[in-house]
Amino acid sequence: MTDSPTQFRIGATRADTGEGVYWGREDITEASDLLIRVRASSTIPFAMPVPRIDGVPYADGAFGSSGGVPRDAAEADGFDRFFAVLTQPRGYFKDGISRPRLTKTFLRRWPGLADAMVTRHERYNATMERLYELEAQGKAVLVFPEDATRLVSSTERDIRVLRSSMYTGVAQALRQWPEWEEVLGAEAPAHSLQR
Repeated sequence: MTDSPTQFRIGATRADTGEGVYWGREDITEASDLLIRVRASSTIPFAMPVPRIDGVPYADGAFGSSGGVPRDAAEADGFDRFFAVLTQPRGYFKDGISRPRLTKTFLRRWPGLADAMVTRHERYNATMERLYELEAQGKAVLVFPEDATRLVSSTERDIRVLRSSMYTGVAQALRQWPEWEEVLGAEAPAHSLQR
């Protein structure tokens, strides 16, 4: 698809088993391979049709082994220092879903995915605990949204709201870049916000 050697990971959850899966450059030969995996990785059950790749149904990677923060994939690739951009404020931990039986009833076709959804909070919270430990050891930089009143839902569709959220995040990144520079080993990006 491209000549870039840069590795990446796209995470999804098998809807049939609830198992987390990560794809990388080795799984992509053309644009359609990338697009279907990106779609699978962000598919929210109930709200979107579940895509199939090689006959296997997939849903959002957030229901997989790490609960939505792919630290495990980075560790499996040999990394021991982490830079994580989180979507919730510092100190946030997930609660369990309010109606697990209803979730299992709606997803009876995919019991593995239903179980993964019901227990996601446990994996997410364990991942966050580990990231806080790594941060305390100087092995992780964790970036949290500064303004919790500007958070958007994963089902938000209003382009104005999404664009505003994006600009807020870019502005925060530009302000905090000097703090990250040493960890990232890069110079500040030349970027201007245009609304």
